[in-house]
Amino acid sequence: MPEELFYVEKIVEARVDVVKGGGRRAKKFWSYLTVWDGYDRKDWTWEPKEAFLGTPYAIQAFWRDADYGNRNPEQLSRFKVNETIKLKTSVTGKPKSKPGPGRSSEGIILGSRVFALWAEDQHYYSGIVQRRTGLDYVVRFDGDDTEVIVPLNHMRLCSKLRCKDSVILKTDNVGVVGIQEDGTITVQKEVDYSSVKISAYNVEYEWRDRQPSAEEIHFQSRLRTYARRN
Repeated sequence: MPEELFYVEKIVEARVDVVKGGGRRAKKFWSYLTVWDGYDRKDWTWEPKEAFLGTPYAIQAFWRDADYGNRNPEQLSRFKVNETIKLKTSVTGKPKSKPGPGRSSEGIILGSRVFALWAEDQHYYSGIVQRRTGLDYVVRFDGDDTEVIVPLNHMRLCSKLRCKDSVILKTDNVGVVGIQEDGTITVQKEVDYSSVKISAYNVEYEWRDRQPSAEEIHFQSRLRTYARRN
């Protein structure tokens, strides 16, 4: 008899569990509080990653919106047994801020986060790849949801941004973190990708070795994630 699968609506919480019978040094692993499509809250269950049948889109979406500070979820030694990680926004309450493109906690495939060229001013802005059209790609910019069609060579993955790359801040409010005797001031500001733009000139020369391949680009999609349900 074939195994019955259930549609994962979203994951709302993660918990550090340990392998039963493993002693004092039992191996830790993540369990995920899973919301099942068509089921009530009382039917939500805790599931290990193996339950998601090699389609970890809901897990990826959860960690993108999870509140785990500056720790790496893959380094379980930094988390205590039974510690739980929740979403940055309440499951039932109002969001603290409007989620931007690619920030959904639902069980969907999230499009690649890229810097794409806005030809009108020759600068690259952050956005989410929505779909492909012919040989080009449709990117929805962060902030105003403007969509633009760009070829592959006019996109760069945001994750490839490096220290010392030249960027332009959209705001000029920065904090002073150091002052030297010669009057030199060191400033610092923490921003996200949507707060910067990059000139096409700098991308051409500084990012020459970081042009993405078609295989690295993913589209935003509502393909369903199925899992085994305990």
